[in-house]
Amino acid sequence: MLRWLWAVVIFAVLWLAAGSCFGQSNARDDDGGWQFTVTPYLFGAGLDGKAGIAGIVTHVDLPLSDLLDHFEAGFMLAATARKNRWIFGMDAMYFKLSDVGSQSVSGPFGVITIEGTVDLVPGEQMVQPTIGYRLFDGDVPTLDLFVGARYTSLETELTLVTTTSIPSFPGGTRVLDGDATWWDPVVGNRVILSITDHLFATTLVDCGGFGVGSDLTYQWMVAAGWRFSDLLSASLGYRYLKQDYEEDNFLWNMVMSGFVVGAGFEF
Repeated sequence: MLRWLWAVVIFAVLWLAAGSCFGQSNARDDDGGWQFTVTPYLFGAGLDGKAGIAGIVTHVDLPLSDLLDHFEAGFMLAATARKNRWIFGMDAMYFKLSDVGSQSVSGPFGVITIEGTVDLVPGEQMVQPTIGYRLFDGDVPTLDLFVGARYTSLETELTLVTTTSIPSFPGGTRVLDGDATWWDPVVGNRVILSITDHLFATTLVDCGGFGVGSDLTYQWMVAAGWRFSDLLSASLGYRYLKQDYEEDNFLWNMVMSGFVVGAGFEF
């Protein structure tokens, strides 16, 4: 309960501070109508980091080139609604991988390289609502500032089949299951640069956690896009997402990074 109260307090403080800064803008307003954008996208992400359950930690290194061999399911969608300078956004992502292997395991016994197999099956849901304000628009690069909250629900299964046997880590098979859910307050910005009438570039950076959920989480993305019309655009870029969460014998200290491709529908 205390964690939820801190999350609400931090989110409110960030929102009020952002609103105070936004009020100083002299940039022009648009016509005042609602504008909506829906963007289904694919995030082809490799994994690099550590995952742990009940004190047993496996070191994960899944390069992007091997992702399709372990991919089971995934869904990604971003949406925004803008009125004048205010922007309301939502980013949702789900993925599940299977049999992500590792040969290095650590725990109460120390760090060993095992003989056998270690298979990690992670499934992650992430939803991030945001409230933003368009600080600059028009002839200069567009600058959006936002605050939000990143919700993560993670389920993992760790299967160890080992022939290595030491007194503190006997050989054999063991299966460990764990799950965790948490909220991270985040604050960030997005810059959009129109290079030509059709070609544009965008960058996004955010940071959060602050010990409310994760100790630290942050992401950055760079992309180039092409406007086919006022209603349709496509973009290709690179995204880097870091999460460092540990509580109740559950560890997820992971970097997800890879290419992002999306199609934007505006109305």
